[in-house]
Amino acid sequence: MHLLRRMVLLTLLLSSATFSFSAPAVESKITVIPTPVKMEVMGGNYRVGNHMVIGVSTSSLLPAGKYLKTVLSGVTTATVRLNTINSDIRLELSKEITAAVAYQLLVDKKGIVIKGADYSGIISGISTLRQLF
Repeated sequence: MHLLRRMVLLTLLLSSATFSFSAPAVESKITVIPTPVKMEVMGGNYRVGNHMVIGVSTSSLLPAGKYLKTVLSGVTTATVRLNTINSDIRLELSKEITAAVAYQLLVDKKGIVIKGADYSGIISGISTLRQLF
């Protein structure tokens, strides 16, 4: 559980739409299912605090935010709100991601962002985040 408080030294670009993978050896140490189409490991980290704010970009993502709150319940307390500004974790629908169920998971010192093409993409991103914990 202490590993969760230190989070991950990652920035990931992930998609569950395709199951192919090619990356340098350092990235192959990170195993998540489904296997990412593309993954970039970069310097930096995000520290999970005692209380986190999960922001959702639209009310349709409130159930996903509540699910993520449950996922984090063993590690930290969390609040879900309809607003991504100043949130530790942001769940956002993105028109830039076009494939169904596709998503991006970005982790840096400012926070964690999961962008999905649709609700299923957001849930897939949460699943990957859960595995990384």
